[in-house]
Amino acid sequence: MNFLKNAIIKFTPLANLHPEVIELVRNAFKLTNPTKAQFPSENLPLASRVIASGMWNYCFFQFYRNFVGPYWVERQYNPLDPSFIPRASSMLSLNLTHRNWFGFRGPESSFFSMIDPAGSFSPVVGYYSIELAFKHQNKFYTPNRNDVQVQIEYEDNLPLPVITYTKKDLIVKWELLGDTKTGKTVLSKISYKTNSYDWELLIGIRPFNPEGGTLIKQLEYTEHENYASVFINNEEEIILLTKPKFVHLSNLEKGDAYFSNTNLRSIACPYGVATGSLIYPLIPSPNEEQNIFFYTRTYEQLASAQLDPFDTLDQTEKRKTKAKDIDTNNNIKTKYILRGWQEITDYYRDPTNFLQEIQETKKKWKEVTSDKSKFICARSLWNKAADLHSNIVYELQTEKKITPGIYTYRQFWFRDAAYMLSALSSWNFLKETRNVLETYPSRQEGDGFFKSHEGEWDSTGQAIWTIVDYYKKSKDIELLKELIYSIIKAANWIIKKRKKGYLKKLMPSGFSAEHLGPADYYYWDNLWSIAGLRDAAYACSVVPNFQEHHRYFLKEMNEYIQDFLIISKNEREKYGILTAAPNRGIDPGIIGSIVDLYPLQLNLLSNLEITQTVKAIYKNYFINNLFFHTIIHSGFNIYLSLQVAQCFLKLNYPKVTRKILKRVLQKRGRLWTYPEAIHPTSNGGVMGDGFHGWASAELILLFRELVISEFKHRLYIFKGLRKKEIFNTQFTFGPFPYQGTKILITGSFYQNEGEMILNIEKYQPFDIRECIINLPYKNLKDYKISIEPKIDYKILKNELILSKLAQNLVIKFYR
Repeated sequence: MNFLKNAIIKFTPLANLHPEVIELVRNAFKLTNPTKAQFPSENLPLASRVIASGMWNYCFFQFYRNFVGPYWVERQYNPLDPSFIPRASSMLSLNLTHRNWFGFRGPESSFFSMIDPAGSFSPVVGYYSIELAFKHQNKFYTPNRNDVQVQIEYEDNLPLPVITYTKKDLIVKWELLGDTKTGKTVLSKISYKTNSYDWELLIGIRPFNPEGGTLIKQLEYTEHENYASVFINNEEEIILLTKPKFVHLSNLEKGDAYFSNTNLRSIACPYGVATGSLIYPLIPSPNEEQNIFFYTRTYEQLASAQLDPFDTLDQTEKRKTKAKDIDTNNNIKTKYILRGWQEITDYYRDPTNFLQEIQETKKKWKEVTSDKSKFICARSLWNKAADLHSNIVYELQTEKKITPGIYTYRQFWFRDAAYMLSALSSWNFLKETRNVLETYPSRQEGDGFFKSHEGEWDSTGQAIWTIVDYYKKSKDIELLKELIYSIIKAANWIIKKRKKGYLKKLMPSGFSAEHLGPADYYYWDNLWSIAGLRDAAYACSVVPNFQEHHRYFLKEMNEYIQDFLIISKNEREKYGILTAAPNRGIDPGIIGSIVDLYPLQLNLLSNLEITQTVKAIYKNYFINNLFFHTIIHSGFNIYLSLQVAQCFLKLNYPKVTRKILKRVLQKRGRLWTYPEAIHPTSNGGVMGDGFHGWASAELILLFRELVISEFKHRLYIFKGLRKKEIFNTQFTFGPFPYQGTKILITGSFYQNEGEMILNIEKYQPFDIRECIINLPYKNLKDYKISIEPKIDYKILKNELILSKLAQNLVIKFYR
């Protein structure tokens, strides 16, 4: 950032710019970084691709409107659409209204492909797209312009997208799936029905994706006896088992291939805007589906900064390219990495292998997700959301990492991993969680710092918390023993680092979770750090021979807490809440302070203070039960809304929790996924990765908490569920890992009788005071209750309070 600031300041006098330019630039940087904190420069490679796309988009889409743009362009550039954004004084044209996509991969693969809300398919994330369009009686229809009805579903709620297009009498279904055999191939099966002879299906090859432009300089179609190949930039990327009748390849000068009947099978475009149109006249078949088969290869294109130290480097190529400047003919050199790079397989040229692999991959997806927790209640929408989003979180764990996205956020961060790994382990994906946690010592700096990027003072506490959170559910003592020295180093780093910060008592200034505002001494960083010391002390009490460390970390934690409470006292007394940082008033950044309650359960604040903090957020920054974040995100934020919902549930306001959940599910969109923030009028993504894993994680964490949660040493069952979910239905919840066991809850409730079974695998007494079950009956005293084996209980209105539990507990109600 300093480099950018200095470059602008030095350039200004040379260019004879306006005299205020230097002061405006200097002050702009002061406003965003008043404490001169370290800027996370590691994020620049990710941002650079977005900025470059924005420049290209600005120079192309507004001047060449005769080309069909991707879905977001056709919405954002349409003055009659709610997504329209003027571009007059902007030098960038970014996707700020429909950042929505769905990522999918093979069940044993690490390489993602993606689709957008119109069904445009990018086999390689960030590269070219394949899309369907249609012609009928010389009229052209494209889903990108909403000419065609689009429905997107996922077979069995797995990463198996099925896109259905409907127009008049035409129904087209496009099934996509990443294969099992190679892990680097995506199979496409298109089936259709129509009564008319006049329909044509067009497979478009496009130099666009959900961020904008991606360059296709060479495009070639080659036909063989039993198949055809499409070469993009001189590489064979697509094999068509069903050959088209007509092929039109075009470039910038000739226009969009959709409208240019070139009959060319090879084209070059120095501007990188080569397009292709493969045309299939459709045969009337009212009672029988007709099929088109093709497949593509997939791999990863990465900047070196995106390469994870634990990524498999087999079939990885480091490449240098020379891009010629069209005006000067000078070479511009670039470097990038291709991971998973191999020639497209010939195995699926045999249609029998192709169709067999579709079934094998579907079977494999069911196998790898078969042990996860279930959520089955009377609400089908909740069931589907829980099932799909738990699969999404699972899908985002590949090899030895977990990432909060597949495109702009395809990178490991301790912050996102904390919530996502907690969600993964909460839904019984224990092995997958362990796979990532095993790498934590190697991801740690020599001084104990768990670093994702510079100036990140929350990550070390988050790493410790994530390890201990997993242990508390799994009781995996072997892993805790492996990681104990790493935990101790991290705790010592926290102790030393806070003494270099604010008043030598709080962590240094930083951009922290970035959505909290300008660089500051955020309480968020310190709450995570305090939790890190607490959990380090706990870990040392569990692993033998570390009692001295346990006492030391407890002492340091208590001193930290006292310093924290003294420094935050003025604002807490003045406003009645915990602000975002010292000497800050009430602003949206206070969203970071609720971690005291969720997920950390530190309970540093009084019940009144934390309640008023949560209510202040809800009153001042929620619109229609969703958190609208004015800082950076400038949209409705799903994962932060769900964090507030969690807080209300813990504070015994389940009605508000349910209102927030209802609105979150209403905002799911056509793809059923969430971006980081949602545009208030387009209802599409405005920021971040359009396949936001943190949001999916928060959703399934809340679903679990509605069923089973622990707070202040009490186990709550059905705290957030009501009659609408568990009455007049057979329900199943779990198995949910809990204190080294797994809890499975099944049963049914009716007006005059009910039964619930708590099956606790390998039961041993829990470290809780009591278990409180919230039941869908107004007054339990109106019912006779039978509990086997017999356990002492109390009744408080609709709550059944048990003194202890048993391995297979059967509770019956009747009258």
